Amino acid sequence: MHEVSMIKKIVELTLQQIEEHHAEFASVICVSMTVSDHLNESSVQSLFTSLAAHTPAEHAQLAIHWNPAVYQCATCGMQSSVWEYVPYTDCLVCGKMALPRTQAHEWSFDSIVLAGGAE
Repeated sequence: MHEVSMIKKIVELTLQQIEEHHAEFASVICVSMTVSDHLNESSVQSLFTSLAAHTPAEHAQLAIHWNPAVYQCATCGMQSSVWEYVPYTDCLVCGKMALPRTQAHEWSFDSIVLAGGAE
């Protein structure tokens, strides 16, 4: 389950930032994720809650910015963005099959708001 290791990494990076900045806890964690068949708001939030439990990230708000999946036609090369993941879609130009170009588990750690501790 790649989604578990991805959320685990978000928690690890958060705890690392808390330690490096001598904070007590994180209040907001902002990440960007690409829509996929395995990820949705509910599943990500649930995993984060479980993996951050009993850590200084436990009560942090996880703010997720969702990016569309990018598909590319295998015939004409046209690219299109899709907000709901599907295994393939029809090309908007030629009607042939377009496959996902972006990785299903692309994400980035955008920012974090820390609180408490020494300034």
